Amino acid sequence: MLNDTYGRTMTKLRLSVTDECNYRCIFCMPANPKFFKKEELLTVPEIDRLVKLFSSMGVDEVKLTGGEPLARNDLPSIIEAVHAHVKAISMTTNGYYLARRLPELQKSGLSRLNVSVHSLNENKYRKITGGGNLKVAMDGINTAIDLGMVPLKVNMTVMRGFNDDEILDFVDFGLKRGIIVRFLEYEPFNGREAWASSEFVSAKEILDKISAKYRLTHSLRELHSTSTYYDVNGSGKIGIIPSVSAPFCQDCNRLRVTADGKLVPCMYSHFEVDLKKPLESGLDDDKIKEIIKGAVNGKFRGVIEYIEKNDLPSYIRSMYKLGG
Repeated sequence: MLNDTYGRTMTKLRLSVTDECNYRCIFCMPANPKFFKKEELLTVPEIDRLVKLFSSMGVDEVKLTGGEPLARNDLPSIIEAVHAHVKAISMTTNGYYLARRLPELQKSGLSRLNVSVHSLNENKYRKITGGGNLKVAMDGINTAIDLGMVPLKVNMTVMRGFNDDEILDFVDFGLKRGIIVRFLEYEPFNGREAWASSEFVSAKEILDKISAKYRLTHSLRELHSTSTYYDVNGSGKIGIIPSVSAPFCQDCNRLRVTADGKLVPCMYSHFEVDLKKPLESGLDDDKIKEIIKGAVNGKFRGVIEYIEKNDLPSYIRSMYKLGG
């Protein structure tokens, strides 16, 4: 098992397969991002071996992230490799390529989806994504529903003065489509501009706005979950991810591997361990597992340390490099 010094056991892996993306979301990446070269990315055999090693140490769920995972043409092969070792594979996507590629990905073993949609207004959607197409993303969502990829989750990062006036629209959208909309607090990851506390909207404020119109029944946060879920009028569900105002570090069970093979024990730390070079050098499995265990042992408490000191950083590595 992969245990850290705070008694947490790691069972989930967020695996970035590329840092490339066809969008330029303002809170995710700079206007002119520098992507990894193709030879710097983890190959399918390397991903297969890594997931096999993580699985042997207790990891049983993998979420594929990016960048935009669908930017990799060999994604079906990656999913097949991962599917051979873990019980559940999910993916976070902006949905642009989803309608065309989802049938093949589902056959390869993909079982769950999170689609990032940060506005239901075409103009605002285009602005936040740097030119994205809302209709195409919605086509992807409809395809996922038609193919039975339920419960489908839609992630909305709430930003004051930009899309916080759409919170109720997103609740309506989820109820009508049978989708679980999850409202994310705006986190301090370096994008086109530095994170500004003035744009932050807390989970409490989001809930207050929703509960003024809907009857919410609180569901306790499941152990290890990033979300707290609420039943809405007895006919649907929403999720709240209070990463900044009420972080869930105390029972975090997640690790991240970046697209170039760096193991990042916590998304808020600058500490990382290279796994690609040991793979390329032919290091045996036991030695690589020791490297992984050492990295997990060095995992710190998380963003809660910053919050306790009232010292939330204004800069953390860009999300597209970290893996969403």
